[in-house]
Amino acid sequence: VYGLRAWETPSASRYGKGSHIRNLLGGIRDEEKVVSILPIARELIENPEGHFLLFATHKGLIKKTSLKEYVKIYRNGKYAIKFKIEGDSLVNVRSGTNDSHIVMISSTGKASRFACSKITDTGRNTSGVWGIRTGARGDGGHVVGMIVTSNYETQIITITKYGQAKRTRVGTAEKIPDLDANGIQRLNEDDSPRFVNDGYRRTKNGAKGITTMKLDENNGDEIVAVRQIPNVQDNLFLLTAKGMMIRVRAEETKFTKNRSTKGNKIMELRDRSKTKFEDQIIFAARIPAELIDEELTSTTNSSEEE
Repeated sequence: VYGLRAWETPSASRYGKGSHIRNLLGGIRDEEKVVSILPIARELIENPEGHFLLFATHKGLIKKTSLKEYVKIYRNGKYAIKFKIEGDSLVNVRSGTNDSHIVMISSTGKASRFACSKITDTGRNTSGVWGIRTGARGDGGHVVGMIVTSNYETQIITITKYGQAKRTRVGTAEKIPDLDANGIQRLNEDDSPRFVNDGYRRTKNGAKGITTMKLDENNGDEIVAVRQIPNVQDNLFLLTAKGMMIRVRAEETKFTKNRSTKGNKIMELRDRSKTKFEDQIIFAARIPAELIDEELTSTTNSSEEE
């Protein structure tokens, strides 16, 4: 973990190469790379009690440590997590409280949901516990992303390497009536009312997880990005292996109550004959709606002044 109050880098066009992260973080080693950038409000830094940082690893571990352990971080950084499995690495870091719900999602389309309060907080140089069973111990995949939220209305977008995406509410995990398009409750074969889980079903940390997206060779058979969507007006930037980027609205992805669905295509990555894929998505970033509104307001004001 490295901490800086602020830094400045020159702005560049979308074709620019940018500046190396070592220009900002003097203590970073050759074998290290930046995995997650987590903005923390100054008010939270000044009063961190009851807040935690949660670390998710590639092989399914999760570690919870009090935020106060990271209030003072010098330029050369400090150790934040100890890897106890050979070849493991950090996937992402999120902040939360004991009221938060955690959803860890694997590349094979499995999700494990559990309460933050169920995880014991430990010191900085510790390994954590199982959040979801992956690899040889579980579904054969690896962790792609982790969502931490206390808002049941938050939606989760899962994106495959060949451009399929779907959205699902975190939900309350309670049983609710299964309604059709006309608002009429569906029935089971024995004519009893049918109920479904509201959003992601609760599991225990360390479970193999439940299916969150249906995968096959036509939609990528691998999830490569998971993003938390608090507002459907948010935008997504999608980057491919060949350096292509597009920007789409989160609401353009298919929303479904049923977790085991394919979603819809949000980026065309096939060749002209549409017989084979010639590129794949490697990264996705969320742009909050409020930043988009500010951008439009700024552009409008500039045009009026001219």
